[in-house]
Amino acid sequence: MNFLMPKQMKPQYFIELEEYQKFLRSGNLQVAWRYLERAHIIGQYHPISHFAIHFRMLIFAIRVRDRSAFLDQILGLRVEWFGSIFNRIFFGNKGGANGNL
Repeated sequence: MNFLMPKQMKPQYFIELEEYQKFLRSGNLQVAWRYLERAHIIGQYHPISHFAIHFRMLIFAIRVRDRSAFLDQILGLRVEWFGSIFNRIFFGNKGGANGNL
C-alpha cells in the first residue's frame, strides 16, 4: 500500500496544481483542466493525492456547471481512491469522464 506520494514526485505534483490555480484565476478553464489532469496522472497511485485531485475536479465541474463531470467526480471520490490503495489504476488515466472540459 502506498498512501503517501514519494518525495521525488511531490514537486511536479505541486507545480501542476500551481499552474492549475494560475490558469483558473485567469479564466482559461480549458488549460486549467489540463493541469488538473496532469496532477491526477502523477497522484493517482497514492490515495490521499488521488482523493484530493478528484475533489478539485468536483469543484471544477461545479464551477463550469458540467453535470456529467460532476457525476463522474462523485463516483471518483467514492471508489477510485480505493483502487489506488491496491495499485488497480488504469495507467495514464486523466481522471475526467470524457476529457472535454
